[in-house]
Amino acid sequence: MFKPTRGPQRAAFSAKSGISQFQLIKFLEQYHKILIERKIEGAIDIEILIEFFKNDYDDSKPLVFDSKRLGF
Repeated sequence: MFKPTRGPQRAAFSAKSGISQFQLIKFLEQYHKILIERKIEGAIDIEILIEFFKNDYDDSKPLVFDSKRLGF
């Protein structure tokens, strides 16, 4: 049944919070760039994560560790 409401109301609760997949990829790409510029080890690991989130990650499913998907 429809119940009209009037006057000021509190904001609706958003169930989806946190970082988006696009934001995470951009963050990892910037981090990867800094690692390469400073010649710090670990750049390949970040590159693997970037490829995983671009190609294999499905945001409708929970993030679960799978070593095969990350190249181990």
